[in-house]
Amino acid sequence: MFYKLIQRGVPGWFPYNSLHVMQPMFTKKMNESIAKELKTIDIYTADDPSPPRNPVVVVKNSIATKVLKDQGSFKVIWAKALNSMSPGKDYGGFMLGGDLAANTAQRVLVGNTIYESKSTKDIKKALADFVANVGAKCLEDDTLNFAKDLNQIDLIRE
Repeated sequence: MFYKLIQRGVPGWFPYNSLHVMQPMFTKKMNESIAKELKTIDIYTADDPSPPRNPVVVVKNSIATKVLKDQGSFKVIWAKALNSMSPGKDYGGFMLGGDLAANTAQRVLVGNTIYESKSTKDIKKALADFVANVGAKCLEDDTLNFAKDLNQIDLIRE
């Protein structure tokens, strides 16, 4: 569990899949050797730690709108991590997975369908009903019944 201590103690200094953090008691060379032997080297990065970038606080609506519309300069931050979770797969084609024109078209289509449709009330009700029904079913399936009126659910696991 050292990796959690390091990632929380010096947040942003190491990539989430840093080889240095996963085995902090070994040298960089030894970590690489172990990962190669286990054939897991592809899921790690051997990048050296670097200070996290300073955040830029945007306080004006006009600037926030400009940033959100400038897909050339401001990329989705989760794309690299999402794609690295399944080596060989590219999730850039999904609505929130990329910055391409197709992704924007998907977001606009879904937004228009939900918020600007003539039957917006019906769609919102259908979505709310779906979430309520699926949520209730998940709670029912994952609830542990210990005794009468004594139930528990492990929210972290579920």
